[in-house]
Amino acid sequence: MGKPSDRAQVGRAVDPDGFAELVKASEPALKRLVRRICGRTADVDDLVQETYLRAWRGLGRFRGESSPGTWMTRIAVNVSRSWIRARRPSEPLAESAIPEVTDRASVCEGQLEAAYARALEQLTPDQRAVFLLHEADGLSYEQIAVKLRCPVGTVMSRLHRARARLIEALSERFEEFLP
Repeated sequence: MGKPSDRAQVGRAVDPDGFAELVKASEPALKRLVRRICGRTADVDDLVQETYLRAWRGLGRFRGESSPGTWMTRIAVNVSRSWIRARRPSEPLAESAIPEVTDRASVCEGQLEAAYARALEQLTPDQRAVFLLHEADGLSYEQIAVKLRCPVGTVMSRLHRARARLIEALSERFEEFLP
């Protein structure tokens, strides 16, 4: 588990006050991560609460092979993946939610953000998690591999595929503006 402070934090987390400390320390980062993976602000609080519920129930199974923050991140990624899988068939982003681009002057920040959000939705949950952890949070391949408990090569492969899918989706949307 590494640092003695990590062991102490997990040891304290088995009581309600200690768990509250762990929640307070991790909440901003988990909310940011879940928002980036799921893309919907309305569901973030519920998903983070589900993360804490699963963490509380799983405290006895925490093996200490990672820091409490890494462990909580992994739970949040799993909760987010489950949420995406459950809603994907029934809640696609409406095509009308993305404005049509007609000329260079009409390309505005809002249209680009909407197109980017649409392209992110097209990624698999695994690709989206790796992409956001690397590009948005600035984590290294090795750090992502630890958080997601997968080989570094898998992280690299998922990131490569995610970038390729994003480029393809955005290129299709804005091909008339490309050189």
